[in-house]
Amino acid sequence: MKIIVAGLQRSGTNFFKELLIQNCSSTLEEHNDEIKSWKHDFPENIYIPSNTKLFYIRKNPYNWMYSIDKQPEDIHKRFNIGSEEGLALHYRDHCLAWAQFIEKRKVFYTQYETLLKNPRFVVNRALRFYNLRMKETFVRPEKVNLSPDYNPEIYDKMYIDSEFKVSKVYSKMIEKYLRWFLWDN
Repeated sequence: MKIIVAGLQRSGTNFFKELLIQNCSSTLEEHNDEIKSWKHDFPENIYIPSNTKLFYIRKNPYNWMYSIDKQPEDIHKRFNIGSEEGLALHYRDHCLAWAQFIEKRKVFYTQYETLLKNPRFVVNRALRFYNLRMKETFVRPEKVNLSPDYNPEIYDKMYIDSEFKVSKVYSKMIEKYLRWFLWDN
């Protein structure tokens, strides 16, 4: 069975995908057709075959801006975004487009911070959404595409508790454009 885990860059798509693949009792594999679509794009630009299960994940805007600030080339090159305001507007537009898409189509969605807090619960809920079953033994894979100095205890706590500070410019953009995205599902 094919799956797509969509979301903005640096939002946990690879980690969520690995959790689903490693913990589903059925065989899952990523639908990967970068010629026709890209998992980080807006929904109208993603080719989704009818038999593919679709999952969407997003980060709290403070956490996302912090992640993007660490590796800004991820998004600046693809979408030609040149400012903090441009990043905030891109986050807003992307999340709103996906929210409208989710209203019309069967899509499981979650927030990255919720996945970190309770991965077993979220994965079980995600699989049941598509009438799939979870394996009896839960596996939490190592996160992928991380720097060599990655420390899971510090990293997870940072994103769950938001014990870090983003720049004043980012905070201003979040307050101006993204306050309504500060929810937890």
